[in-house]
Amino acid sequence: MLKSTRLDQLDFLRGFALITIILNHYSSFVVRAGYSGQIIPTLSSVGFSSSAPLFFMTSGLLIGLIYFNVRNQPSLIRISATLFNRAMMLLAMNCVLFVLVLATFSFAPHVLQEIFQLQSLGDQPYRWAYDAIALRYNLPLLDILNVYVLMMLVAIPFVWLANYSSSIALLMIIGAYLVAQFFPEFSLPGGNPWSTGRWVFNPLAWGGFFLGGLLAGRFNLHERLRQVAVSPARGRSLTCLLVLAYCILAIVFRLHSSGIIEVPATDKSTMQPVRLFHAILTFVMLLTLLFRYEGLRRFVSYRKAYESVVLVGKHSLHSFMATVALNYIMLLLWLQVGGVASYIGIGLAGVIALVFFAKVLEVLKSARAGKFD
Repeated sequence: MLKSTRLDQLDFLRGFALITIILNHYSSFVVRAGYSGQIIPTLSSVGFSSSAPLFFMTSGLLIGLIYFNVRNQPSLIRISATLFNRAMMLLAMNCVLFVLVLATFSFAPHVLQEIFQLQSLGDQPYRWAYDAIALRYNLPLLDILNVYVLMMLVAIPFVWLANYSSSIALLMIIGAYLVAQFFPEFSLPGGNPWSTGRWVFNPLAWGGFFLGGLLAGRFNLHERLRQVAVSPARGRSLTCLLVLAYCILAIVFRLHSSGIIEVPATDKSTMQPVRLFHAILTFVMLLTLLFRYEGLRRFVSYRKAYESVVLVGKHSLHSFMATVALNYIMLLLWLQVGGVASYIGIGLAGVIALVFFAKVLEVLKSARAGKFD
């Protein structure tokens, strides 16, 4: 454990998700810019779901564990204030990034404006900025933060409801998900230039990851998983079963992506059942592996890498914003050089920069804490 009830396995999982996010988004950018070589493999290369669901679930679980845990007689006022403050901080940071990208694209080559479909950027900057603040529109990569801001705001009345009745709160999550499945067009207007005029991540479906994780953290469901994972017999059986299921789905995914078979119910926007199952399976499998094999941290080389990823997850909101800025910078660098070697080199450099950013934040945090001791 790091502090209080915080588990470094959960921070590691969130940091791992952020590293996957920066590589996925970077690959998406350069492919749109004309890159046609082999992309850096991530979870997205072998499965229907990837990093964003992991990030949402782990973030919700940590908030539920630290602020809303049944063992600590949580203060609803405190957690409501925490959620609101984080939502407003994230919205402010989002707006700052939006302005910086606006300024950059004002002087950007025409090819960049075509990549992001932003040819009208210079003509209507004030309308764009207003829509971004109102969560009706955002630039690529920033749109998922709109969902995160909204989920934190929705979580405020949700924790009051969950404190009254967890069963009703769970039914609310299930009901919202079913609405998204039967009425997929029922989403918020806006999105980004690549969307169809609606949010790419339907909040009714995606909100279940964050709110469901919050409920799981409240009742320490991860502890039950940990108890099973570390037991000699049950842990081995569970690990083998999860890995086997994941490998089977990975084969199915490759067949699907190759066009050999067609797998239904895999839409990302509404997180259809196959994708939902894969996301939950990935989360449980990775967390089980982290619990079961935590002894590997005794090895110095592994421990240093492990702790670096933990720091990225520990400063998740700031790290997420850093991934957005880094992805735009990485694209600009690749456009200057091009090629497979530079694509791989810039990708690895982006991950290193993200880890360095998290370490700087940790140093500043420690120095600030020491100043007031």
